[in-house]
Amino acid sequence: MRPAPELLEAAAHWYVALRDADADDPARTAWRRWLEADARHRQAWERMLALQQRLGSVPGDLLLPTLRGARRRQPAAGPTAGAGGRLSQDLIPTSPSA
Repeated sequence: MRPAPELLEAAAHWYVALRDADADDPARTAWRRWLEADARHRQAWERMLALQQRLGSVPGDLLLPTLRGARRRQPAAGPTAGAGGRLSQDLIPTSPSA
């Protein structure tokens, strides 16, 4: 079952917020609470990570125009809208214990 669009969007927002968060940052603590609050949140997060991994190999000069075009054609483009390039797995935890 596919996560609801609003949960995918929330996962995308967390993904971006955590990109610059330190290990002890309050945003990381809030993300952990969000992730653990509902199994659907974890599903959305895992889907976000899978999508990021798949898109990580696409060159940014190709990825961004493609995503922008998809956003114009489909208003609920999902978590990739506006997110470009591959983010380090070291910066984005895959589980609350990270």
